[in-house]
Amino acid sequence: MSQRRITLLDELRGLAVVLMVFYHTAYDVVYVFHLTGSGWFRSAPMALLQRYIAFSFILIAGAMCRFSHNNLRRGARTFLCGMLVTAVTALVMPSQLILFGILHFLGVAMMLYPLLAPLVERLPVWAGVLLSAALYLLTAGIGQRVLGFGPFTVPLPDALYDCGFLFPLGLHPRIFASADYYPLLPWIFLFLAGACLGGRLKSGRVPETFCRSHLPALQWVGRHALPIYLLHQPLAYAAVWAVASLL
Repeated sequence: MSQRRITLLDELRGLAVVLMVFYHTAYDVVYVFHLTGSGWFRSAPMALLQRYIAFSFILIAGAMCRFSHNNLRRGARTFLCGMLVTAVTALVMPSQLILFGILHFLGVAMMLYPLLAPLVERLPVWAGVLLSAALYLLTAGIGQRVLGFGPFTVPLPDALYDCGFLFPLGLHPRIFASADYYPLLPWIFLFLAGACLGGRLKSGRVPETFCRSHLPALQWVGRHALPIYLLHQPLAYAAVWAVASLL
């Protein structure tokens, strides 16, 4: 079995990081410093961009679990970085508090993966992806207090939401705020779809171009995504503050 690095994953993650920096800088411009109106930021293209960034990070993180030698350690490190973000936002920008953002989610998902791996790695790729997609759709309405989709929905008990401590699962009270929020449901199933696809990549039955470097700069960014994530927001905030001060 080939263990070549799939550089395409690094480059796609690097692209997601670059787009994330742009998106968060735009958020600071609109909502933190109020330098422009919010109409353009709330447009359909920006919503699609935000969705693309999230889907890319989660799918790629799931795929990379198949290559990791220690997902528990990677997950713990990522989760601790998420808690650092929580502490910083609580102290410096409480109005932008992040309780369970993308780093918290990815950290917990990575730590859960060793428990789920025996099932995920036995399934054919197509079956794992289809099952993950079905479960994602089934739980996508958790935030609206329903299970299912379309006309086939079942309301969930308010008690699950009102207890207050199940927000990491997507079961949050009506009065709840987190500037970045990616609960385990439904996002864990997108992560597992990525893990299923990662099995195909790890098998080595992929085009040679997947392992060839195309954009070294993006590849570098992708391989250093975590420190860039931690540093980009303070730097973006400082840059927008400098512009706002000049204006």
